[in-house]
Amino acid sequence: MQRFLRASLKGWDYALKHPEEIIQLILKKYNTKQRLSEAHLRFEAAETAKMILPDIIPLGNTDVKRFKRIATIYQQLGLVTSIERLQGFIYGQLKHDSIDFTLAEQAWLRAHPVLRVGVHKDFAPLEWLDDQGNYVGLSADYMALIAERLGIKIKVEVGKDWADILNKAKSGELDMLANVNQTPEREQYLNFSQPYLNYPIVIIDNGTGGYLGDLKQLSGKRVIVTAGYFIEELLKHDHPELQLIAAKNVQDALQKLNNGEAEAYIGDPVSANYVIRTDGLLKLRFTGETEYRRKSSMATSKNNPELLSLLNKALAPITPSEQQSIQSRWLNLQAEQQSISFKSLVKYVIVVLCLVIVIIYWNIRLYRIIQKSKQLEWALRENQAKLHAIINACPVPLALNDEMQCITFLNPEFIKCFGYTLEDIPTLTDWWSKAYPDPDYRLWVAETWAAAMDKAKHKHSNLEPLELNVCCKNGSTRTVVISATPLGDKFEKTHLVILYDMTTRKIAESELRQAFNLLQSVINNIPMRVFWKDVECRYLGCNNIFAKDAGFFSAEQLVGKDDTMMGWKEQAELYHADDRQVMTTDTAKLNFEEQQTTSDGSKIWLRISKVPLHDGEGQVIGVLGIYEDITESKQAAESLHLAASVFANTQEGIVITDVLGNIIDANHAFTNITGYTHDEILGKNPKMLQSGYHDNSFYKKLWQTIRRKHYWQGEVWNRRKNGEIYAEWLTVSAVTNEQLKIIHYIGTFSDISLLKKREQQLEKIAHYDPLTGLPNRVLLADRMNLAIAQSKRNHCLMAVCYMDLDGFKSINDRFNHEVGNSLLIEITQRIKHTLREEDTIARLGGDEFVFLVQDLERVEDCEYTLHRLLKAISTPTVLQNQTITISASIGISIFPEDNTPPDTLIRHAGQAMYQAKQAGKNTFHIYNIELDRQLHTHRIALKRIEQAFENDELELYFQPKVDMKKGVVFGVEALIRWQHTERGLVMPREFLPLIENNNELSRRLDAWVIDRALQHSEQWQIQGLALKISINVSARSLQSADFVSKLSAAFERHPRVNRHDFELEILETEVLNDLDKTAHIIKSCQALGVQFALDDFGTGYSSLSYLRHLPIQTLKIDQSFVRDMLEDENDLAIVRSVIGLAASFKRQVIAEGVESLEHGIALMALGCYQSQGYVIAKPMPAADFELWLPTWEMPLEWQQAIADSKH
Repeated sequence: MQRFLRASLKGWDYALKHPEEIIQLILKKYNTKQRLSEAHLRFEAAETAKMILPDIIPLGNTDVKRFKRIATIYQQLGLVTSIERLQGFIYGQLKHDSIDFTLAEQAWLRAHPVLRVGVHKDFAPLEWLDDQGNYVGLSADYMALIAERLGIKIKVEVGKDWADILNKAKSGELDMLANVNQTPEREQYLNFSQPYLNYPIVIIDNGTGGYLGDLKQLSGKRVIVTAGYFIEELLKHDHPELQLIAAKNVQDALQKLNNGEAEAYIGDPVSANYVIRTDGLLKLRFTGETEYRRKSSMATSKNNPELLSLLNKALAPITPSEQQSIQSRWLNLQAEQQSISFKSLVKYVIVVLCLVIVIIYWNIRLYRIIQKSKQLEWALRENQAKLHAIINACPVPLALNDEMQCITFLNPEFIKCFGYTLEDIPTLTDWWSKAYPDPDYRLWVAETWAAAMDKAKHKHSNLEPLELNVCCKNGSTRTVVISATPLGDKFEKTHLVILYDMTTRKIAESELRQAFNLLQSVINNIPMRVFWKDVECRYLGCNNIFAKDAGFFSAEQLVGKDDTMMGWKEQAELYHADDRQVMTTDTAKLNFEEQQTTSDGSKIWLRISKVPLHDGEGQVIGVLGIYEDITESKQAAESLHLAASVFANTQEGIVITDVLGNIIDANHAFTNITGYTHDEILGKNPKMLQSGYHDNSFYKKLWQTIRRKHYWQGEVWNRRKNGEIYAEWLTVSAVTNEQLKIIHYIGTFSDISLLKKREQQLEKIAHYDPLTGLPNRVLLADRMNLAIAQSKRNHCLMAVCYMDLDGFKSINDRFNHEVGNSLLIEITQRIKHTLREEDTIARLGGDEFVFLVQDLERVEDCEYTLHRLLKAISTPTVLQNQTITISASIGISIFPEDNTPPDTLIRHAGQAMYQAKQAGKNTFHIYNIELDRQLHTHRIALKRIEQAFENDELELYFQPKVDMKKGVVFGVEALIRWQHTERGLVMPREFLPLIENNNELSRRLDAWVIDRALQHSEQWQIQGLALKISINVSARSLQSADFVSKLSAAFERHPRVNRHDFELEILETEVLNDLDKTAHIIKSCQALGVQFALDDFGTGYSSLSYLRHLPIQTLKIDQSFVRDMLEDENDLAIVRSVIGLAASFKRQVIAEGVESLEHGIALMALGCYQSQGYVIAKPMPAADFELWLPTWEMPLEWQQAIADSKH
């Protein structure tokens, strides 16, 4: 091989020194076919000599720059696997001795001979671990250069994933990161070098959801990002409208995208391109760039400022060629690579020299091409002449416009169409001024033309057609469509303008449109429904009334649909069968009737005709149908039939007379009621039935009403044939003709004799209680109206008394209803004996009575009567050998002091009655208007709180809890706040007392707080925040039967919540009501994993027995003791006792209300290290808390106190 190399070099040296000898040899022996000239060979020899540069680079020597280019070519061709040795040979080694280090930096290097570098184990080609566990990639090459220059070693650290690496860097377990993007969050614990890579973050889609080229088009769509990467943090903050899906790495993300689990992927293009090529994900495509950029930097811990300086000094000497080499190697990396050894490089140099020979061959071919080009020039001229003839003969106006906006050519058709010649319009400006004389229109044309040209240049395409109105030289206006195409590679050069004259077509289109509109207007305004379908029974069109029947707003909405999509889809198959029959047989089907179910579910009758549609060749291409709604005519026919049936079979008597009142017909019911036969009454006047009960004025008014209103109805007493007088309900109607002239009278009547008797019976039933005979609620209303009027008239008081028997239900249950009814009758008699005869007594039902005491001068007069009544009612009664004692409660409203309507007076008296029962029963209570107003205000407040739930006005605030010993935030307490639409932020003390006694609202609020707190806890845990969250729950909610099941259901809705981090706080004063039940419920909740704390400890009984009995984990010292513990020895003693008690019972203890640093120091001195209060932070919304959390640092005074306690 060495001999071969030396021989080759000597051969080239000889050839370059004796070029003429080589040229003559080629002419004589090797130029038989190509016949190259001697001048041409001399040209090639000179050019070859320039490429080799023997006068600058002696043969046998290697220029470094050229060597670099050759090496890079082989690396990019994939012919090398290891370029490190070649790089070392080409670039040389820059020892760390050449870098100017400070004394501090030198000391740091001596103290840290090994750097702990955090890397991503799966982020090819930037950095990853190969199959042998070696750290490779672009960043690895940079790290190798840095290690060499700093004279240190690198220890690669990998974690479970990238998030784990970041956590290790945050905790100080790593010295630096080799490849990391700078973000605001990471700046808090890392220092960053200058970026050594900078390129945009891209969007990749799978081609299934249309083109998705920017972030706006991804709004509301599923987007995959790599978990823990900087782009995930930025997108969550800047674009919450994206549905982000986190993948564990780039390969996982692109596989999910390839499988259709999302519409797009946003991330690093380099690693994505590598995965796409290696995994063969060929359907994925790069669609656009984002506003974000990947700026790869090296980062060091905040604790190592010297290391950042060292990195910058090591990176600074890296030359652009070194950077290009590293980046070219990895950013152009193939899926597989091969290696080249240094010893083999000379072999490849020979191959390159062979390539030079190939270049000589191509130069020879170029000479032949030049010879042929002369022949092609003549052919081109011939073609140009032909093209010129074609353009002149073209029936379309054409023009040429050059880059100077000059018009250089107009074909004859242009001059013929518009009348302008080149002399008229030498420039584009001249054309615009003549073709568009209106200044505003000309300005619009100029702007539109410029925009279209810019768009065409940008897209490297033809000018999109523009429709314009052109003013011709003779003054006429023509409509043209203008387009342009470049005559060359660039649109800035000359281009051909084509003007299609659309004037005739526009006129024809206008006439066709008018004809179509006329036809459409006719179709849309005829009362018949019209439609037409294709051979697949799909609708091609219809008129508007048909579209409305089908359930659509317009005919256009039906196009392309079939009958299965209409309001009559149940009959779709029937209609399709009719359509196919018409099209198959090519025979019309006319005037057949079918019933149809409309879109609203009603039934209508249709008369339908269908005919086949043909094309120009007579082939059936569809079906045309018309139908009309004949429902009304059908119904009219049925009505006539029904009327005849009703006339004959109805139970009401019907008689028909002429205009003079003579009977011309009557039904069977008429003869049955009156006793006259049909023949006996024909031609007679209905006066024959008069009984003499009514006088002439009655009948005169009756006929006056009929003639005026054509109608009369009322009660009439007539006489049967047998002389019996009976009552009938008569209706007389006048029948008119088209001229509204009366032609007949129809009388219908029914015998109401029995009804009149029953009315009298019902009168009593309707107004009196059947058991006691007292007036009922209906009659009471009438009596109250009279009593109110009398009270106003006589200027006296009236008392409305509402009485309810105490314990009446138990008497019914103990004995029976018969005894209960007897007792009610007895009570009624006692009321009658006690009250005055003019007073009204009514029974509303059950054991409830109302009585009206009228003509009172003073309220005391009524009170005296009620005392006697209560005494009378409470007197024992003997029924069925059983002695029964009962009492009553009475409520009273006084009119006109309570000046309200009758039903409100009764309601107020009822409310007062319930207050009497609450006062101990067997008493009476007078309604208090002011108290009612307070109750009404309370009800309004409760209703407003209910609206707060519906309007989502409630919000949780969070107050941090800290461990003063460890200096960390370990949890939060969730506190309710009300964002009132008018009052602003409302604190809980202003609205929680309103719902204390409302079980429904109280439990609803607790359930809402639990669910919302779990929601926040779940979100924080997803973000990696492990925080204990506690909420306050009322004893009423806790002790409800379904509390544990509802709590369990809430946990199931939020499965990611760590239940051991969820704590319920209950008030000490509330759990004492039912200690055993509370303890049982706490244990049931603890079985779910929930923790419990006793809130406000020390404010209640603080009994050791119940503390031992309750299985709680934490005691919470009430803030009232903590706040004053520094000034009040009693409070300090209580705090000390609670802390000691917690220690004795092995309970955790936390202090609330810590408002100063001195409070915290005192608490730590007593052994309490957990606290919350304003000195730490006030309660805040979740978003504010998330911003506050990373900024909090333990006060130096507390740190000092902890340090002092250790000494």
